[in-house]
Amino acid sequence: KLFRVDLSTAEVTVVPIPQTFSDFAVAGDHLYIGTDLGEVAQIDPVTGAIVTSLRLDDRRDVSISLLAQGSSIWALPIRMVPFGSEYRLVSTELVEIDGATGAVRGRIQYQASSPFDLWATGGSLWLYQGIGPAVRFELPRQE
Repeated sequence: KLFRVDLSTAEVTVVPIPQTFSDFAVAGDHLYIGTDLGEVAQIDPVTGAIVTSLRLDDRRDVSISLLAQGSSIWALPIRMVPFGSEYRLVSTELVEIDGATGAVRGRIQYQASSPFDLWATGGSLWLYQGIGPAVRFELPRQE
């Protein structure tokens, strides 16, 4: 569930989301969720209705980690793949999404083992991996 809080009255309202989601991010006035079905969906923050939806992976066991940076939403699709008698998490790309339109701006191919989290600071996007070092991607300057 997502909750909307009116800061002037402290009133809390539940925003009904039609799908389960793994993460969310806000770019400007646009709310995005990363679903557990390999999609990034723009959600109306009042009604919870899906405004746009973008499938990043055809599998159904894919979580999407999201990060808002400037006018972009960065999406990291994370899959569970068999590894011996167990499973491990992998990712093969970062996807840049236009925060205003929901369209794909670009893709960065990168094989991540045990991807864990994304964060941004100082014009860079960082990918933390549970195994191995954090990886830094320099972002192009946005006008």
